[in-house]
Amino acid sequence: MLLFVVVLNDRRIAPENKLAPYTHEGVPRSFWLNPRENQAFAWAWLSRFVLIMGLALLLTYQAFYLIHGLGRLPRPQKSVGKPW
Repeated sequence: MLLFVVVLNDRRIAPENKLAPYTHEGVPRSFWLNPRENQAFAWAWLSRFVLIMGLALLLTYQAFYLIHGLGRLPRPQKSVGKPW
């Protein structure tokens, strides 16, 4: 890696292609995608969002369902040794 740093020269950006400086408002705006123009991305994002939210909901309430819905209570644990 050090050999590449020493041997290779960096390419310079032409003065007419200089980028505008970052601003606090510009960074979040650069991530915006219009869902009407990018419908495939919007559907993919929405389907993944619904899938993840569904999994989160199911995994959150799975223990409550197993305990109350099926009538199974966890067995009390026996003490292994003295707590002190």
